[in-house]
Amino acid sequence: MVTFSRVNPWGKINDLSLIQGIDRIKLISTFREYEVAKNKENLEGTVSEGTPDLRPKSHIPFLEEKLGVSKDALYLWCLRLCTDRFLDIINDDSDPTINRLQVEVRYWTTRQRIRFKADVTQALVNAMAFAHFIRTGNIDERMPELTPNVLYDYLESLYFVGVDPSCQHLMPLLKENWCNVGRPSTHYYQGFRELRWESVKKSISLGREMLFDETTGARKETKEKTSLMIIKEMIEKLVLRDGFKIGGEASYIIENWENCRYAQEDLVREAIGLLGEVEGVYKNRILDPKAKCQDKWMANEGYSPDRAEILRKEACEKMFEAKGVKV
Repeated sequence: MVTFSRVNPWGKINDLSLIQGIDRIKLISTFREYEVAKNKENLEGTVSEGTPDLRPKSHIPFLEEKLGVSKDALYLWCLRLCTDRFLDIINDDSDPTINRLQVEVRYWTTRQRIRFKADVTQALVNAMAFAHFIRTGNIDERMPELTPNVLYDYLESLYFVGVDPSCQHLMPLLKENWCNVGRPSTHYYQGFRELRWESVKKSISLGREMLFDETTGARKETKEKTSLMIIKEMIEKLVLRDGFKIGGEASYIIENWENCRYAQEDLVREAIGLLGEVEGVYKNRILDPKAKCQDKWMANEGYSPDRAEILRKEACEKMFEAKGVKV
């Protein structure tokens, strides 16, 4: 867990709402279950080596016993590290043209799990575009203007990259890129990690119902509703991991779409570059336009967003082992 703290003189203050000014403690980020498990692999040589569990309930008592100190001493040590860091920042005069504290606060604010709605929507649009570029694998691919049909195609690409087992190896690469550029809140990886994939499937189903003829499967004219109404209804089906819906008028989505179009060359290059790091057996399926997303692994009774990548990895192994491919 990472927090920002602004500490007043120590005292028993139970109702922080009585204090004027910004909130004193702000939750920035927590690790998911598989991230906690993965972090245990990197503890050799650290004071946390040997801990039964990195979560505070088990880890803090472990540190108490190992170091021979109290919980209060551990908390105060953390506060001292925060204080030292704060002093380093406010005394940093290497570039007098910038406010180093302001820059640092903005940087860390982008790591908050609770996002401004506009950032989430932009991240979602960026994720759709990125996924579509991954699926086409074409360096010359360009985003068209947003229409219901285009939105449907991009959502299908998003669902495939986010759910199909063959794309499981892409996620660590996307996260690495996100971390390397400072974890911006509008990064395409942020779009992937914030979504509930069941809601994407519902949006695609709604789009299919409105845009395709049930008998022939061909695209049909939608005279009953305008394009903006269809786009709005499809987007409103999307739900974030925290339970909030994207919602809003179609004009906001179109604005984010146009923002993405301005940066599409960079997205294409990154998508093609990351695709080049994927093994051929997975890449062949990703680039196959006839391949339909395999999402049965999401029906697992133990499924939750926290365990999704673990279950998808297992599904990937089963999928390709069934084809005689050793993974």
